[in-house]
This record gives sequence, structure tokens and C-alpha cells, in this order.
Amino acid sequence: MKNIGVIDLGSNTFHLLIAKIISPQEFEELYKEAHFVKLASEGIEKIGDTPFKKGIEIMNLFAEKCKEFKVFQVKAIGTAALRRAENAQLFIQQVFDQTGIDVQIISGEVEAKLIAEGVGLAIPFIEDPLLIMDVGGGSVEFILREKGHILWAKSFPIGIAILYRYFHKSEPISQEEVEKLRSHLSSSLIDLGDVLKNHPVTHLVGASGTFDVLEDFLSEVSVKNKFASTVEVKHVMPLIEEIVHKSIHERKQYKEIPDTRVEMIVAALILIEYVLILGNFNKLTFSSYAMKEGILRQMMASE
Repeated sequence: MKNIGVIDLGSNTFHLLIAKIISPQEFEELYKEAHFVKLASEGIEKIGDTPFKKGIEIMNLFAEKCKEFKVFQVKAIGTAALRRAENAQLFIQQVFDQTGIDVQIISGEVEAKLIAEGVGLAIPFIEDPLLIMDVGGGSVEFILREKGHILWAKSFPIGIAILYRYFHKSEPISQEEVEKLRSHLSSSLIDLGDVLKNHPVTHLVGASGTFDVLEDFLSEVSVKNKFASTVEVKHVMPLIEEIVHKSIHERKQYKEIPDTRVEMIVAALILIEYVLILGNFNKLTFSSYAMKEGILRQMMASE
């Protein structure tokens, strides 16, 4: 049984997952760590000096942790910010020079399929048609799945770091800014709307980030499974409406919202609300697993 490491270099957060492979279908989680690096905080086109240094620092920490756990193999994946930033290759080279970790940049479509793999581990019991949504800092992935098979997958460059930077200027957010953001989503998500018209589904599965926050808020009305929980959308909409209209000071008072998400959560919630309305969903499932576990699943299968 080998220990393997998975590193997800997201546009907002860097994640490390260390696991022991027990079989091609089973793993034991040994260690998890996440740091808010905010690679895209100064724009998706270039990694700013501060997040650049923070990212290198965190990758060194992760490398040390992998040594501590005697990790046999490390898989490090770069997503939206590293796909688009003009200095991404410099960042990747510095990571390799300092840690020996080779970061691979994947396409949005590959990212979406890895997310679906991870979610599949968390909710193998759901065979109904469903839409999986993963909200990242630089991009948002959507996957249409039925009976375990992917019917459609696409990545959209509308991550919350981008939406926050361009549309959330006031505190609390102004109605004009909300309308501009919704208008941007309307033009950006035309393909998603077309897919949902042709393949209507009533069940949305949310993975990562803001969905974790919503899950904490709605724990009392959710039906829980080992790696997921489900709520009716009628419980979600009033909560979104409440938080969106709070100032940053008021948002900080909620124990369910981590300090790292207080700034950008409004843009993320408007995005989620838009998708829930677009698809007329009535159920929302929160998946504990996403891309990291999808990468792990592929690594397990190759052992």
C-alpha cells in the first residue's frame, strides 16, 4: 500500500490531499491541508507579486509534508489561473526548481471530467440525471451526468475571483452591480442554458468552496450521507438572498463563513442563485469530493 499526494493549485486555494491506496477502488485519507493563495486576485492575466510568492511558499510547505508522509508519487494540477496567466510558466519552473514537483496544467474540459470522477466517488448511489457544478476562483465547471455517464462537460471563465474583481465594488453590493453581474452571467452561460433545455434535470450537485459554506448553513434541513448531503432548493434561495444584501462587516458575523471567503462569497452566491433559477432545480446536493478525489481515483486505477 502506497501513499500518494494530490495537489490542486486552484485560482484561489491550493489544496493538498495525501492518501494511502488500499485497492483500485478504495483509499484512506491520511492528511488534508488548504491555503488561500488567491493567484487570480490581481487579475487572471498575470499572477501578482504577492500571490506569486505566497504560492511558492505554500508549495514548499506541501513538499515538506509529502516527505513527512513518505509519499511515493505526487500529482500536482494547475487550473484556470495557471492556464491564463502570462507568467504561469515562470511560476511552474520556480515550483519545480525549489520542490522537484512538476505542475501539470490541464484544460477546463479535463478539469470538469476530473471533478465528475471525484463527485462520482461521493455519490455513487445517485443515478438520476444531474448537473454537477464546481465554483473555482478562475473558472466554473459544469458536468451533465446520467447513470454515471458524462453527457456534457464544459468549463466557463467566470470564476468568483473574476466576478468579484469586475462586479462587486460596493459594500453591500449595489442593485446595479447585481444586475450587471446577472447580465454577464446571462451572456456567458448561453451554452449551459441550451443544454438544460435539451436535457432538463432537477438535481444540482455542488462541489467545493461556496457550496461547503451553504452546507454548513443548511445542516439542520439536509439529508446526510457519508460524503454528501442534500437539501431542497426552497431552503437555499432565502439564505442566498439574505447574505447577498449584507455588508462585509455583517458577513463577518456569520460563523459559517470563513474569513477567506467573506469578500468573494456574494459574487459566488449570485452565480449559484442564477444557475438554480436557470435550471429550475428543486434539489441541491453538496459533495465532499471534487477534483482532488477525481485525480486520486485515476491514480488508484493506474496502480
